[in-house]
Amino acid sequence: MQSIRFGLAVALAFAAAAPLVAIGGTWSTGGLRDGERHAGVIVHYVDPVAPRDARSLHLRATSLFSNAVARAKVAGVRLAQVRQSVAGDVLAFEQPLDRQEMTRLMRELAADPRVARVEPDLVLTHMAIARATTTPDDPGFATQWHFHDPVAGINASQAWSTTTGAGKIVAVIDTGVVPHADMDANVLPGYDFISTSWRSGRPTEGRAPGGIDLGDWSNPGECLAKGNESTWHGTHVAGTIAQVTGNGHMGAGVAHGAKVLPVRVLGRCGGQLSDIADAVVWAAGGDVPGVPPNETPADVINLSLGGGGPCTAGNAMQNAIDIAVSRGSVVVVSAGNANGDASKQFPANCTQTIVVGATDVRGARTYYSNFGALVDIAAPGGGKDPADGDAAFIWQAMNAGTTVATADSFEGIVGTSMAAPHVSAVVALMQAVSPARMTGATAEHLLRTSARAFPATPSMPIGAGMLDASLAVASAKAANPCTMPGGCVPAQSTPAVDRVAARVEAGSGATNAGHVFRIVVPTGAKLASVRTFGGTGDATLLVRYGAEPMSNAFDHRSARTGNTETVSLRSPRPGVWYVKVAGAHAGVSLHARID
Repeated sequence: MQSIRFGLAVALAFAAAAPLVAIGGTWSTGGLRDGERHAGVIVHYVDPVAPRDARSLHLRATSLFSNAVARAKVAGVRLAQVRQSVAGDVLAFEQPLDRQEMTRLMRELAADPRVARVEPDLVLTHMAIARATTTPDDPGFATQWHFHDPVAGINASQAWSTTTGAGKIVAVIDTGVVPHADMDANVLPGYDFISTSWRSGRPTEGRAPGGIDLGDWSNPGECLAKGNESTWHGTHVAGTIAQVTGNGHMGAGVAHGAKVLPVRVLGRCGGQLSDIADAVVWAAGGDVPGVPPNETPADVINLSLGGGGPCTAGNAMQNAIDIAVSRGSVVVVSAGNANGDASKQFPANCTQTIVVGATDVRGARTYYSNFGALVDIAAPGGGKDPADGDAAFIWQAMNAGTTVATADSFEGIVGTSMAAPHVSAVVALMQAVSPARMTGATAEHLLRTSARAFPATPSMPIGAGMLDASLAVASAKAANPCTMPGGCVPAQSTPAVDRVAARVEAGSGATNAGHVFRIVVPTGAKLASVRTFGGTGDATLLVRYGAEPMSNAFDHRSARTGNTETVSLRSPRPGVWYVKVAGAHAGVSLHARID
């Protein structure tokens, strides 16, 4: 689609506009800037269930779009493509629109009574800002100060005496991963979520199996005035997480016993929000229209990318993160490189994420790292102080090609993009030794409480302290996450099938004991309810989002005398809800319903 050539290069951060209310639904100008053009919108419907088939989907979208264009008086704009996403319906234009045109069009789209919300399909970019200009004389682990420096490193070697993360999976949602001799053994088959051939570099439109980085270079004027070379950004990020270690070749990775799941979303000029949101859900094992199921769901999801814009409840990215976290994935996000408050950085300003700021070779906040109350922890991102030279960069696997891939290389980059994968890898190490699978909230708490003090007070706040892999692993090994406020993901749970009664195992009445069920609530559900009935004894119904309900930790509870208990959730959050039937009882049944 030719108009995609005008895809915006989103700035690193800017003020988010509050959603505006129309007659039909809400719409937001957050992420729209003067001088930039926008190639599509994401539409959330009041009734997201119908229509299901492609023809009906296109007819509905065409009707909605043509009416809105006529009312908005936007000249010449035509609908190029309609597709379903976990975020809603994605409407792509044949020609990009400026801020004023987008504002008028979104206002008119939201005025339709069929529409609940409209948001721009923003373009996000990776969070790396510089690449080293020379190769050090001593490549390899000795160069990787970020792993072992006593002041600025993360104490990776000490953690490796306990675990290397074997059995864990970290999804890298990025530019993909290029084949590399020091990475291939630890890379799983992934998926390419880039929807357009112009952005992906593939010969055909649509998504495709494989998370291979085909390059993200651009010609002059397409993204930047001078154009840009391929960054191989995803390979570098993946290298920090799980570069093959102990093979006498190049460098090391923090969780080199773990596997990387490459999910490609960034190509030429960045990546579309709708593609990224779908990728987050898929990486966690959720269903995405038109894409085969992910057979290797991620324990951790790394997002070293961002742009400007709001992240409010119900929007595409927040919904995707909520679903991923509810399925047991921990989502780690870079804080951004604008030297500003992370609250203005998207998706660092989304909830249920672990937000990572960057430190340099001295353990100080880097000049570029975003900061503020949303930042949870700091990790090495590298610096560009002339006195330090390129040795202060973060060194990992890369490729020497300027456009398409050529030879393997080992190179340095700086940015909060480099800080986030240090944390993602350490979370994989923590999950490998934890007595139960930690939720994102529990992982965040243990990272913050195990963080090492900064050598000196940072110039601006960048979290609870510096990442320490050894201390974090020790904390995760010693803690019982199920008894912590953030909770754990149940080791076993029974699917509660919509409108089908299920038998409940007899309950002993012991504290926190009980049969656990799970309910998957789709986006847009208006009501979800569970009830127990029949049998003998006295049952208690506990319901919790994304974590095992406990006697002192639940979102909803029904505890009448006897076994007839009911919990109803109006406009429930999409994702996985866990239901525990506690108490002393026998012969009880559970019935779930989703509308």
